[in-house]
Amino acid sequence: MKPNLSVIARLLFSMLIFFFLSLNGKSQTPGIIIRDGNGAIPAAAYSSVLDPNQDGFTSVTASGFTTNDIGAAFSEIPYKTVPSIFPEPINDLRSGPDGRFSDISFAADGSGFYMYYDAVNNRMLYRLRISSIIKGSKGYSALLDTDGKFGNMGADADPTYQEQTTGINGNPGFEYEIVYETNFRIALYDINNSCGTSPNPVWTINLAANPGYAQTSIALSNGAGNIDFFYDWWVPLSAFTGTAGAITTSTKLRALATTVMAPKGGICGPKSDIYGNDNKYKTPQAQYEASILAQPIFTLNDLITVGTGIGPVCADAPVITSPSAASFSPSVASIGGTSTEANGTVITIFRNRAGIETTLTTTPAQILVSAGAWTATLTASQLSDADVVYARAQATGKSQCNKSNQKIVSSCNAGTAPAEPAVCFAKKGITVTRTNASYTVIFYLLNNFYDFLDLYCVKQNRSRLCCRATSMG
Repeated sequence: MKPNLSVIARLLFSMLIFFFLSLNGKSQTPGIIIRDGNGAIPAAAYSSVLDPNQDGFTSVTASGFTTNDIGAAFSEIPYKTVPSIFPEPINDLRSGPDGRFSDISFAADGSGFYMYYDAVNNRMLYRLRISSIIKGSKGYSALLDTDGKFGNMGADADPTYQEQTTGINGNPGFEYEIVYETNFRIALYDINNSCGTSPNPVWTINLAANPGYAQTSIALSNGAGNIDFFYDWWVPLSAFTGTAGAITTSTKLRALATTVMAPKGGICGPKSDIYGNDNKYKTPQAQYEASILAQPIFTLNDLITVGTGIGPVCADAPVITSPSAASFSPSVASIGGTSTEANGTVITIFRNRAGIETTLTTTPAQILVSAGAWTATLTASQLSDADVVYARAQATGKSQCNKSNQKIVSSCNAGTAPAEPAVCFAKKGITVTRTNASYTVIFYLLNNFYDFLDLYCVKQNRSRLCCRATSMG
């Protein structure tokens, strides 16, 4: 019987790690750096970026992590947690062996993906919590949405949305992908326009010559029943030169991570574990969309040491049910709707006029969900034609970000339009009787009804219903 060489290789690699830890008298000490970016165990040198104090630990001190490994009080670099719509579990892989080198693990709070922005040196740093390490080459990816547009529905749909038609393609709206391709390089891919068959990176760094761009250390957690590892890597901010443009401190960001069963990106690559619970989604595309649309937008300034971090996941969007679209005029006195969030969730109603968002004042001042419903009275006339009205929910432990359905304010709608229909005729002698003295009857000489719509409705930017008659009042 021939020996299983892959099993032997894994055993030898595990023995090498154990020997290193024992030799250093730091047997499995959480925080110790065990591998540099070039794959050397022990690290041939420590990264001046990822281990600034050069003590060989990712913890604040060489004593290692003891009670926690997240935040400035524990981690040498104060990474910020990227929230997930569902806590990260073990054994939720789309491909690959459970509980091993591509399985994202979790801390006590369910997190496994972290980011940091070094504002002094303009660097973006990424960290993944992984269940084990392997000598072979894999991909560890951070995906970025940089334009606030995602998916293919609604006002914020991404114009470059690409449907998923195979097991590896599809891109619902990510612009950049930053990948730690172990044993090879760090690569930054421009994925803005489509997945393609082989996305070209706009920036790379060879890890053999530059091992300080990545490292691996031991985490405090043990999600799969054995020690977890931190995979850290970084890129300069100047590397973002793709079609989506540069990333600045004002860029609206959302982020997601995935592991890949080959040293390449997750977009167009063999995905293994997407950050969050893969078991809840049939396809990667569905998980991408649900995860990003549930994440609040953040900026680089939220990721600095004194930054507030990224907020918790978004509350479910409420629904405006009254008044109906047919009677949403500037004189609307009250607005109501429904919400799937818990009782006591706060609803805020907004008006968008010419691109400027304003909070509407209401009675009560704080609108609360009760038994799945909410309602409020506008304190004064605050609406005008063409205003867009929508609501957001603020639930306990969640961010206020997802918009409700939108209502467009119009004084010309089914509730205000005259009841008299348009009349088309081809002969003389027509008689028209007005039911309201304020109405004006207008006659047009047209070739067909569509000319009528084009010449009158479209030019006056009015609905077809309200083009049937004109009120002098």
